[in-house]
Amino acid sequence: MATDRELMVQRYRQWAAASLVAALAPASVHAAETHRFAIAAGRLDQAILDLGRQGGVSVALADPAMGEIRVRRVAGTMDVETALARLLRGTALGVTIIDARSFRIVRVPVRARPAPPPRRPAPRPAAPRPADSAPPEEIIVTASKRDTSLADYPAAVTVMRLDDSFAGAPGQHGSDVIVRQLPSVNSTNLGPGRNKLFIRGVADSSFTGPTQATVGQYFGYARLNYNAPDPDIALYDIDKIEVLEGPQGTLYGAGSLGGIIRIDPAKPDSGGFAARMQAGYALTQHGADSHDAAATLNLPLLTDRAALRVVGYHRIDGGYIDDSARGLSNVNRSRIFGGRAALRVTPGDGWTIDAGWVRQDIQTRDGQYSEAGLPDLTRQSLIAQPFDNDYSLLYATVERSWGPLVLRSTGAIVSHDLANRFDASALGGGNPLAFTQDIGIRQHANETTLSRQGAHGHGWIAGIGITDGKDRTRRALGDPAAPAPIADILNERSEVALFGEWTFGLAPRLSASLGGRYAHTRFSGELIDPANPNPPEPRRAVDYFVPAVALRWKPGGGWLIYGRYQEGFRPGGLSVSSPGSAVAFQSDTIATFELGARRGAPDHDPLSVALSGSYARWESIQADLVDAQGFPYTDNIGNGSILGFSASATWNATPSLRLDGSAFLNHSSLTQAAPAYARAEDNDLPNIAQWGARVGARWVQSVGADARLSIAADARYVGKSYLGVGNLLDISQGRYVDTALNLRLERGRFGFALGVTNLFNADRNRFSYGNPFTVVAGRQETPLRPRTVRIGLDAAF
Repeated sequence: MATDRELMVQRYRQWAAASLVAALAPASVHAAETHRFAIAAGRLDQAILDLGRQGGVSVALADPAMGEIRVRRVAGTMDVETALARLLRGTALGVTIIDARSFRIVRVPVRARPAPPPRRPAPRPAAPRPADSAPPEEIIVTASKRDTSLADYPAAVTVMRLDDSFAGAPGQHGSDVIVRQLPSVNSTNLGPGRNKLFIRGVADSSFTGPTQATVGQYFGYARLNYNAPDPDIALYDIDKIEVLEGPQGTLYGAGSLGGIIRIDPAKPDSGGFAARMQAGYALTQHGADSHDAAATLNLPLLTDRAALRVVGYHRIDGGYIDDSARGLSNVNRSRIFGGRAALRVTPGDGWTIDAGWVRQDIQTRDGQYSEAGLPDLTRQSLIAQPFDNDYSLLYATVERSWGPLVLRSTGAIVSHDLANRFDASALGGGNPLAFTQDIGIRQHANETTLSRQGAHGHGWIAGIGITDGKDRTRRALGDPAAPAPIADILNERSEVALFGEWTFGLAPRLSASLGGRYAHTRFSGELIDPANPNPPEPRRAVDYFVPAVALRWKPGGGWLIYGRYQEGFRPGGLSVSSPGSAVAFQSDTIATFELGARRGAPDHDPLSVALSGSYARWESIQADLVDAQGFPYTDNIGNGSILGFSASATWNATPSLRLDGSAFLNHSSLTQAAPAYARAEDNDLPNIAQWGARVGARWVQSVGADARLSIAADARYVGKSYLGVGNLLDISQGRYVDTALNLRLERGRFGFALGVTNLFNADRNRFSYGNPFTVVAGRQETPLRPRTVRIGLDAAF
């Protein structure tokens, strides 16, 4: 039996151990805590002040001279040690951990001579942690509106980085880059600045009219589009692109039935001057030459406080379609020119102010369609059919952060003008006739949100959005030199919306999200006909609520499994149904159930996989159409359903070789067609193939001491689809393979690029439309651009 002395010693040891655990518990808990960090790139001394405030810790510099060292941006949810390691990556600095709330930044010697062992053990601070040992940078889904980590985001999403391998791709500087990389994103292929984009098979029609787009496009936090075609903003100097599959009605409101595309431009950097220039020249088989040039300039205005970033570009895409009736070659030449300017001010104390301007003009001399039954790449028309797309955006975002709490307000003004002319000679018995359509769109919007991002993707967001806009459509028909005006339409709309979303834990590995959006929308349509004046249509109002529910389970091994229910909505409007008359079209709604799983991130994990299956029910589908004569109109075509499955995988086979692949299956149909659009056979929704796939490979290798060679290749298959619904537009298209090969050699500040598209010079029909007045004959085709080779040079300073 133990003596009294032994029992006393044992009890003392138990008491001492318990006291030590109790003393250390708060520090241990604090060390394990995660925080939301938003630290701008800049000087180290300013960065550690922001990190200390946001993480609730004290960070000191062993040498005040270190404060001038430039450090990288840190954003996301993580613990303090991880944030410090990412902040200092590549600086030859390390972190000494004093205690759970105190850190010191020190220099990490290249060769440290070990000190002689002390005679008596003594406590000492932890050894400096080299910054290069930092874990890979966390991928943040900015489009979640509260900077959720990709590993925690419970929905189908793709984050694309546009590196220098894209610089050599001929003619690929706009949305075609996204379409080429993601099979689940589809385009109408009508031409630059004329296309409609679709995500996840949510396609209403192949034509453009007063209906709101099914895909919401954003530049930063400002919306780019409403009911116009894709603005097709050139993707120069872009940090990343995020594609969120829809619907996204809770956070983004009307016009996000298919999903969201968010373009995140590179931010102005107050740390130093930078410039980049690139230029290229391309040759197209059986076509005219092309050339492009772009320049980016970063100008610090006030050290660590303000900077200006300017981008300018000009591009000529040579034509490749001949018009035998007029004896012309390469008629479909396009000219794209534009620029951007962005100002960033960081006055301190958590404030960030971003303001910018985007301007782009697209001018196409003629349509890019050919006709079956004629020689390849040839058609016949009596007049030219030019197109013009002039776009401008002014925006400003003000943000204030208090650690994990962020207040953000964005205002934007959009001006978008489009001009079309079509050959309507089929209506005049062979005499030249022109049909023109000019659309002017003005949009004002503001959105203000307050959000809090916690650990493991938990947190909340609440916001208010206000939009006000109008569009006016002017149409004319007659002599090409002076067509006579016909009925015009003016649509006006305004909306006030309240929305919110909350993500919370149900169990250690299980979380849930609840959200909703309530909106009050007012809209009106007015028929403007000088010959037959009518009073304006009474203003109508619609109130709607769209809910969102999601469950997220992380079973381990890096897997995320999720289920999601979401709804979307589009308001109605007024459309011209024939010269001199108009018709109202009603609102439509969509509800989608989604199940998915995701593991890893393509940028740094050896193997990453994403799987998603969804079912959508679409009620009272709005569609822009053309009638038997060729005049555009809008109608509600009935109810539809969309069943889809997508899969993607990326394998970083070696440090130099990366392989990736993706595919989708889709079954979309008009299940309850309105009487005018019913047909006996399957009535597929337009422009979406039943399946498609893409495979790609990229190899990067150092060549010599300061050079790097990269080679990228990909192939994309697009299956069969139909131009429209009903018997009139039951015209097939698709079933083609598009290929590309890009090579880039980089040495120091300079790069050389060689790119080839359509390697095998395939001549297949991408899109069966070009002119509404002859489309019902079923002879129109949009061929792949013939084999094109581009040589490019670039330099960075």
